[in-house]
Amino acid sequence: SFDNKDVIYNGNTARWKAFANSLRMRLAMRISRVDAARARTEFLDAVQSGAFTANDNNALARVNDFQRNALNEITDFNEFRMSATSESLLLGYNDPRLPEYFRPAVGGTGDDAAYTGRFNGTRNGLSPTQLALPENRNVNNSNVGPRFSRTNMATNPRIVLTYAETCFLMAEAAANGWAVTGTAREWYEKGVAASMQQFGITDAARITAYLNSTAVPSTPVGLERPVSTLPVRFSALEAEQREQIGIQKWLAVYPDGFEGWSEFRRTGFPKFYPVANYDPTSDVPAGGFIQRIPYTDQMRSFNVDGVRAAETRMGGGGQSVRLWWAGGR
Repeated sequence: SFDNKDVIYNGNTARWKAFANSLRMRLAMRISRVDAARARTEFLDAVQSGAFTANDNNALARVNDFQRNALNEITDFNEFRMSATSESLLLGYNDPRLPEYFRPAVGGTGDDAAYTGRFNGTRNGLSPTQLALPENRNVNNSNVGPRFSRTNMATNPRIVLTYAETCFLMAEAAANGWAVTGTAREWYEKGVAASMQQFGITDAARITAYLNSTAVPSTPVGLERPVSTLPVRFSALEAEQREQIGIQKWLAVYPDGFEGWSEFRRTGFPKFYPVANYDPTSDVPAGGFIQRIPYTDQMRSFNVDGVRAAETRMGGGGQSVRLWWAGGR
């Protein structure tokens, strides 16, 4: 009787089980660097129990005129743009997903004319003065792609969990030496292909060309290095394989910023550009990155003892304190 209220799987319990097992795989891999034995056991049990096997299994929440895609709904606020990290990866790799993820800069006349129609990313952490410069103005940098525009807020489903992510989890498991079928390379390539297909890139030759590409990330204007020196083509070296898996997984979970942030904190990939400016009132050191959202003043006032005890367990209450699964206490 609740099937029509289930906005993801319409009451299909078998598909919910596959979702639960895929989510369990994510959770298991999340703790793999602090409790490898538990992570391996939970991961392999989830795989054995049956996880996603194709894009048809993807958890996508339906939307309509009353329950809209929140990302689509706020894109017209004009408050965010493609990052320099995304520019380095997507442009350097000539990634077919680029026009699906982002759109060319609007540009204009005068100082803005040179940026019209280009895919540009902006540095994170710019000051108001820096944001006023032509190269950093919103009109001269790339907003999200057409599928994420406000006009599609009642039709573009919300992405919850995908087969592509499951493939990259399997690739990392294989790299860890866990007893999964398939090699790290096979799962890596399946993950890239699944992500491409999820965003409408179905030409097999185009996907194969991307997987075999030796192109490397580019260096955005004003920065000193690319995000990585590695191509898409899978390396024979384990350390490089792990970076490649991390990069492609980060690209595949777009636009899920929370998951992308979690994976960066766990693996260190991609190797983000340091933010342009640091708040002197923050405990995050120059060159570092925010690791957690601290307790609010309101929470502190409601539960002084609880917050104090939690921060003691965590090793502090600042934004630079790592979560336990990312190397903290």
